Amino acid sequence: NYLQLFMANGGATASVVSNVAVSFNVWQNVTVVFDGTLTGNQNRAKIYLDGVNVTATDSGTIPASTTADTSNFLLAKVNGLGVNYWLGNMDEFAIFNYSLTQQNVTDIFNLGTPNDLDLLTTPPINWLRMGDNDTYPTIADVGSAASNPATMTNMGAEDIVEDVPL
Repeated sequence: NYLQLFMANGGATASVVSNVAVSFNVWQNVTVVFDGTLTGNQNRAKIYLDGVNVTATDSGTIPASTTADTSNFLLAKVNGLGVNYWLGNMDEFAIFNYSLTQQNVTDIFNLGTPNDLDLLTTPPINWLRMGDNDTYPTIADVGSAASNPATMTNMGAEDIVEDVPL
């Protein structure tokens, strides 16, 4: 019922777990912000639920930077840990190459789309619409970089649902 950001940087791992449960059968906006320029786990990794920064419990040390490599980015699952996975629906997943402010998070939550240039200085570099014109097993990337389509794993074509409510 709780959101968790799990980070691995080389051999070091850290996590942040929200202290506020996700509601069942209700669409909610989830935003995770990482800013390694700040000090302390609570400042470096924040979890927002419906635009509100929720309190969280952390373990390990959130790194000041992450290392780019060719490993897969896993959404909804921690590799090798069969008990930590998301059981639910997802829509509109975006990755920004800068840290969102509280105002950015609130604006995205209120507007419902991450690419309104009137609200954001720079649109997301990756934006997976999660169902809008996707063809199994590929989820198209329509972000500003538009170069990193996702591949669905342990899913089927029936898992693609278009036109979810905002």
